[in-house]
Amino acid sequence: MKCALLIIGDEILSGRIQDKNIQWLAKYLFKSGHQLSKVEISSDDESLIMKHLGELTKVYEFVFVSGGLGPTADDVTKPSLARFLKVPLIQDQTTYEMVTKHYLRYDRNYEHYKKMGNQYDMIPEGVTPIENPVGLAPGLFASLDKSSIFCAPGVPSEYQGMIGKSFPQMVKEQGSPKRHFTCRTKGIPEEKIFLELCPNLWDELSEYGRVSSYPQIGGIDIVVTFQGDQEQQIKNIFENSPLSPHIWHYGETPLEVLIIDLAKKLNKTIAVAESCTGGLVASKLTDVSGSSDVFLGGVVSYSNECKMNVLGVKKDTLEKYGAVSEYTAKEMAKGVNELLRADLTVSTTGIAGPTGGTSEKPVGLVYIGSFDGKETAHQFQFSGNRNRLKSFFTQYALWQLLDLLKKCQ
Repeated sequence: MKCALLIIGDEILSGRIQDKNIQWLAKYLFKSGHQLSKVEISSDDESLIMKHLGELTKVYEFVFVSGGLGPTADDVTKPSLARFLKVPLIQDQTTYEMVTKHYLRYDRNYEHYKKMGNQYDMIPEGVTPIENPVGLAPGLFASLDKSSIFCAPGVPSEYQGMIGKSFPQMVKEQGSPKRHFTCRTKGIPEEKIFLELCPNLWDELSEYGRVSSYPQIGGIDIVVTFQGDQEQQIKNIFENSPLSPHIWHYGETPLEVLIIDLAKKLNKTIAVAESCTGGLVASKLTDVSGSSDVFLGGVVSYSNECKMNVLGVKKDTLEKYGAVSEYTAKEMAKGVNELLRADLTVSTTGIAGPTGGTSEKPVGLVYIGSFDGKETAHQFQFSGNRNRLKSFFTQYALWQLLDLLKKCQ
């Protein structure tokens, strides 16, 4: 199903606030087998809103509208929709009961505000009210001959909660729903995949559906949108291609979630020792609910003194090889293992810049160390600004941790 989003609000166009629903809706629709194909933004002008609705409903099967459902004079979505549908605004009993329940949720009396001029229970005739799971204003659903319109408040928590709860009940697709197969790769750029390593891959995958390629930090996500039961055939193409060694996951589960879930499954504890990433690896892992079951902790050893005094990195190692070196990375990983007694550990030491680089050790150089009974370290070189480099360093440290866990399977 092709969908469009119409965002209503002068405050968006004036730059006073930023829309926070586009990305969420695109991801939600994508996972649901649909596609967000168009986004329009309109001022609080009834004629313009009607014009947008007319154009969008001619092309798209489902039109989402966000904003303009509040109680103030500049909230014109309801009268605009009524004029577009050529129906009057009416006081609806079902809507009244729904709004009353919304107000009671906050120990407030809707009748009191209705007497003051609030008209939440006034909706276009023939339109279905939609319950707001967290806010006050109800949503609206209108079914046309070839399209449907769903209006929701622009507040992200209300908008996203309303769509997540109500959209599946509204849509009745014809035929089998679309599905997505995601192949996640690392350490290889997009042009090398499709122009050098696997020049026929795109055409082979296209036989099963629409192919998309999405660059990520350190890798590429290749997505095939298809219908039917062809997942195994698509997976076989990837498995039998030269790309196979670069594939780290099939699906859309975040890397840190995969790590925590696998560590729980294998009953393995993990810990980290960070320098150049400044705690970002630990932060990613602890973003996952339940990570405390397997993540013991981490040490941000930014100074040489901290590396020596807390992690036990040898002074001779630092003087001979430097803080950014294979040997320091190994001793950091082993040191945090001895400190926290984790089964698996990783470490990061590098140069995030923009200063601190030399001809021998340029900005973007990083060593990822690990310990799983033996010490190892890998050297990588990246480019970018400081924040981007720290993101690369963090991603590769997490990949190293995932590799350690996979070896335990």
